Amino acid sequence: MPHRLAASAAGARSGQERQVALMADQLTYRELDVLRLLAEGTRGEAIAGKLGITRNTVRTHVQSILTKLQVHSRLEAATFAVRHGIVDPPRSRNVI
Repeated sequence: MPHRLAASAAGARSGQERQVALMADQLTYRELDVLRLLAEGTRGEAIAGKLGITRNTVRTHVQSILTKLQVHSRLEAATFAVRHGIVDPPRSRNVI
């Protein structure tokens, strides 16, 4: 078995996985709450209402998330978080 595959099979993380884990570990519980809601497509005002915080506080959390994940937009943050397993993918809505 090639060394690269053996390390992966043994549970070793790649450099990128370690970097993503370090970025995710920087997020606070509240930032993770905001990120989960962003991934669901929730708008800022609705996030504020659901979490019982002001719209300005949501903006502050979003800016912190963007900085910590080294991305440039809410959509990029949500995509990054789902792709790397930081948050679960949004559940599909059964719209008829």
